[in-house]
Amino acid sequence: MSRWSQLILCLMVVIAVMPSWVNAQGSLENSFTTDDGYLSFDFPRGWFPFEVRGGGGAVIVDTSTTLDAEILNPGSILITILGPRYLNSFYRDTGQELADYFAGVQTTFVTRSSNDYQFGEVAAIEINGQPTLMAAGTGTQGDLLLLVIESPTGRIVEFGIYAAGEADLHDPTILDIAATIVYTGPPVAQFVPTPDAASLFAENIVWQVVQPKDNSNAAGTELDVVADMVVDATETTLYVAGGTGGVMAFDVDGNVQGVLPAPLVEGQAANIVAIAIAADGSLWVADAQNYRLHHLDTNGTVLQTVGQSVTGTVNGEAGVFDGLGPRQLRIGPDGNLYVINYDTGRVSRVMIFDATGVFLREFDLAVLESSTGQDRFTIGPDGNLYFAVDKVTQSRIVVMDTTGQVVSEIALEEGDGGAPVEGALVVLEDGSFWATDSYHGILYHYAADGTILSAFGQGQRTNLTAPFGPGEFSRTTPDGLHGLVVLANGDLIVGDMNSFYAQLVRIRLDE
Repeated sequence: MSRWSQLILCLMVVIAVMPSWVNAQGSLENSFTTDDGYLSFDFPRGWFPFEVRGGGGAVIVDTSTTLDAEILNPGSILITILGPRYLNSFYRDTGQELADYFAGVQTTFVTRSSNDYQFGEVAAIEINGQPTLMAAGTGTQGDLLLLVIESPTGRIVEFGIYAAGEADLHDPTILDIAATIVYTGPPVAQFVPTPDAASLFAENIVWQVVQPKDNSNAAGTELDVVADMVVDATETTLYVAGGTGGVMAFDVDGNVQGVLPAPLVEGQAANIVAIAIAADGSLWVADAQNYRLHHLDTNGTVLQTVGQSVTGTVNGEAGVFDGLGPRQLRIGPDGNLYVINYDTGRVSRVMIFDATGVFLREFDLAVLESSTGQDRFTIGPDGNLYFAVDKVTQSRIVVMDTTGQVVSEIALEEGDGGAPVEGALVVLEDGSFWATDSYHGILYHYAADGTILSAFGQGQRTNLTAPFGPGEFSRTTPDGLHGLVVLANGDLIVGDMNSFYAQLVRIRLDE
């Protein structure tokens, strides 16, 4: 495989059809629109565009030999255009200043390609009246021009790669194409159910916010990823772990308060997959991208970064994140941080740090005998660790003390789809607990002995990529129903997502 093909695959771009191409550079006589209808542009006659896998962008090539060349042939060019829908998975727009966003795109581009590009000075221009930043880059296999356009409906990235020394030949075409790019974007969907909504569950919904995951805007206030959630002690602010989008802050009425940007480690944005709140109101987040824990104040300022990543270890080095890295995080009544480091091919570990981030000790989770190895956990009011273990024979809650010794096991009564607890878990003061079944899209309230006290919701029945209706949750996905908090009055706030939409829902139940 050529280095160009490696780069494209690295950017998740896959060719579906490979017809013959004609090398031609001239006026922009043809038009292309992505399948979702959001992104369109014009391109020269004889060139061939194809959509990136998953949608949201396109690649244009001018010759059939471009993708197979170790070094681009003279006159050849490869242009990539990425709309906000794709960019959210490449480098998330959280409302950074355009210059900061451009620098992040440059860093991400270099780290995800096989060519060590060196960029020159950044130039500020306008394209169709929109602020645009541009920089040329050089590398051993070719040169390139990188642009970021501040479109009203979301930032657009365009870059063209071509043979060394051919900027004068290709840059005008790249800029001409940029001037034709139009991104409409999906409409923001927001549902506020009323008691007469056509749903069995509508009367229990206090509020519901549903938004497309692929939307992006300069304010950076779009709900995209819901990996975990926590509410502060006064139940004023709900913090949502939003992956590379940082931490989104809402009030408990569903209104956006702001965004805490994802911390950077050597230019690489954090992938925030878990969040916990300390006694002083500050936040700790788990960064699965950089194998770190970050300590943040409520303004998003990084107070401290803890941890290090070592790859290639055989048995795991004490206190060092490896494998899949830190994936779950909770703070106990003792103030210590309890972090699960997942691994592939090796037993996962609970790593314990004190309130200042100093590593104390760890223990493995071999005793769980889990069928997935990635079971959800929480810390109860009693200070013990509760693991929701999804096992084919019998789903159960395993309770451990802080040294890793099993205190008890609770067999779970089966609900409508069995009892696979794969989403989130909250233990209450009375010993009962709420758990989410992300495989079937149901919330369960269990008594302390594992019997079901109540259940709420249903999984999406037909289109699993559609917006959520009242009382509808994702199903058959390990990524859904990962957010759950229980307020003092008994209300639930649930965070959920399917492939295309994310939602927050506040539920009031009369049990």
